[in-house]
Amino acid sequence: MQIYVHRNNQQLGPFSEAELQALINTGAVSLQDPVWWQGQATWVPLSQTPLAAKLTPAPAGVGTPTPASFNVGVEKTSNYAIWSLVCGVSAILCSITFLPAIILGHMGLSETKKNPAIKGRGMAIAGLILGYVYAFLFIAVVIISVLIALGNQVKGTFKTIDSQDKAGQVQSAHDDSNDSDSTTNSTPANSSDSTTNTTPVVTP
Repeated sequence: MQIYVHRNNQQLGPFSEAELQALINTGAVSLQDPVWWQGQATWVPLSQTPLAAKLTPAPAGVGTPTPASFNVGVEKTSNYAIWSLVCGVSAILCSITFLPAIILGHMGLSETKKNPAIKGRGMAIAGLILGYVYAFLFIAVVIISVLIALGNQVKGTFKTIDSQDKAGQVQSAHDDSNDSDSTTNSTPANSSDSTTNTTPVVTP
């Protein structure tokens, strides 16, 4: 079991039970210091945990060394949270990185929630915000581009239909003109002469 200790506004660890006992023996950790390990909901004083029965308090008169005087774990920051923020910021130059920013941000939040000893929640949230903002902008640009393309296609279709209608009207007018000319040409030219010729001639 890996145990984290919070002392003097610093997070120390992780330690094994044997290492924690050694720190208690030297006075570097006391039973009143809050501790946390995987499975605990929150930080609680060491004296209120089941470990208190297994650990013995430091001998009287033992001084409390500074954290630098013993080997302590380095405070850890979630790598997921770090990379989520990096991808979120880089989305300014390459918008497609919004996707890993969102995925890594959720992973970073989950990691910090499961293990309060791991830092980086703020970076994970920042990466998520940037990721979702650029995701919205990316989707908006795609939708607008598709609508413009569809509009141009519809406009072209209407132009084609209009051109076909105009061509049909011209052809219809041309056909009507030809029919009128044909009717005029079919009228007999000598009908008047025929009438004149049939008039009886009266002799004196």
